[in-house]
Amino acid sequence: DPLLDFAMRHQGTLHGGILPSMLADEARAGIDVRTVPGMTAKTVLADLEQLIVRAKASDPDLDATLTLSPRPKFMQPLPFHMNKQDPIVRTVAAAHHQITGSPPRVGTLIPQVFFGSDASHLLAAGIPTAIYGPGAVTDISTPDESMALHEMLTAANVYLHSALAICA
Repeated sequence: DPLLDFAMRHQGTLHGGILPSMLADEARAGIDVRTVPGMTAKTVLADLEQLIVRAKASDPDLDATLTLSPRPKFMQPLPFHMNKQDPIVRTVAAAHHQITGSPPRVGTLIPQVFFGSDASHLLAAGIPTAIYGPGAVTDISTPDESMALHEMLTAANVYLHSALAICA
């Protein structure tokens, strides 16, 4: 399934050793995986176990175990994917084009970003959803993260035009 290539895997934490001058006797890594349709906790665990098997092939002394942590309550717990041709996606894209004079980029963000959204919950409830917003991927999770006011106003206008088109 080509969607599986879009699952995000991010090593967010790495802890090991007790002093910089000493070899660490053990290390722990925290890996965040954002799933796509078709992935489950079991398939993610199996994929990570395969990574360990491949690593052990080049380092037979490697000793590693995996533990699947429960999802934090604030995390997006469901996979999300919308077709580019879905009416909601086309409506938001048309509103963006109308407001800005240029077509938006539609599709998966590569490199992908880590963010939370209600979109997966809305889609699971049968409500088609498009994720759209102001700002640039390169500005997310950076020191002094900010957003230009004109980008927020543009997004607000796109939301308004999209709502009017949907409700008309």
